[in-house]
Amino acid sequence: MELERVSRIRLLDRYFDYPLSFGNVLSRMPLHRGAGMMLSFALEKARGIFSPREQESFEGWVLSRFGRGLYELYLAPYNRKLWGIEPRELSADWASQRITVPSLAGLVRETLFPSRETVRSLVSTFHYPAGGIGSISDALARRIRDLGGEILYSREPSSVQRRGDRWEIVIDGETLSCNSIINTIPVNEYTGLLGDALPDRVHRSASALQFRSLVFLAVLLDSDVKPRDHWIYTSEDRYLFNRLSISRNFDPRSPSQVVFEFSCMEGDHIWNASTEELLRSTLPVRSTWGSSPGTWLPVPMPAGPPTPIPSTGRAMPNTPPGCWTALRTCREASAAEGRGFSGTTTWTIR
Repeated sequence: MELERVSRIRLLDRYFDYPLSFGNVLSRMPLHRGAGMMLSFALEKARGIFSPREQESFEGWVLSRFGRGLYELYLAPYNRKLWGIEPRELSADWASQRITVPSLAGLVRETLFPSRETVRSLVSTFHYPAGGIGSISDALARRIRDLGGEILYSREPSSVQRRGDRWEIVIDGETLSCNSIINTIPVNEYTGLLGDALPDRVHRSASALQFRSLVFLAVLLDSDVKPRDHWIYTSEDRYLFNRLSISRNFDPRSPSQVVFEFSCMEGDHIWNASTEELLRSTLPVRSTWGSSPGTWLPVPMPAGPPTPIPSTGRAMPNTPPGCWTALRTCREASAAEGRGFSGTTTWTIR
């Protein structure tokens, strides 16, 4: 299915465009906040004439284009929540790819005459598989089996070695030989498996990578929710999660379900929080949709991959696409226990 992406930001009990548009923010803000942002924007432009800011970090890039008002209200808090580090340590690439840079004329026009067009994101349309994202792994599994392949579940390799023009993978004492490898595990774990096949400098670089973890909480509703968004982003501390998605807006045949994403570090308070604690933390947004806590039931979700932090001082690493077999194992385990995705189990996947 081809869908028109609809994403917004929830801030100050209002909704704003995503990716952020300064003109849209000014037109929807209370007058005093909007005036303060315009003043900080003008002051920053004046500063740029005499003392330009550095452009390597997220902080410098954003401040020089938006001023401190919008930076401190949304851009800094959201990225601090998402990545767990200060914006000055983030690469400017993260901002330049996702934030619309305003012109003065555009700001005035959008402030005085707010656009009524449908909210669109950087990617205005996207494709989504009918039946849900799990259909992709199901199709891959069918294709592998149709070609005579075998899928190994709950197996962990201990080493990967190059032997001539072949690769040898040792799994539970058994050696598998293959022509090529498609890796989807985190880079630092994969380099560890390769061992002496890689130079020391590669191992040092891989071990220096920092990863940000995700906790997913999916809740089942007894009715539809009002927003038509695919994703809604949050920056305020009262929201423990940083993004939510609404399943039925992707596929009308999906159950009425909302999925909350919590960025964290493995072992921190979010990582160790119980499902009940995470569910309670969603109350500020649920109350605005007119849903009582009793109508929200936790359901199991497949795990997401750890994500490398796009810091300054080195190239932004690619996000590993995640472990497909882990997703498959999670789905099969829930079905084997007689508990599908529409059940009332209290699983939260980390």
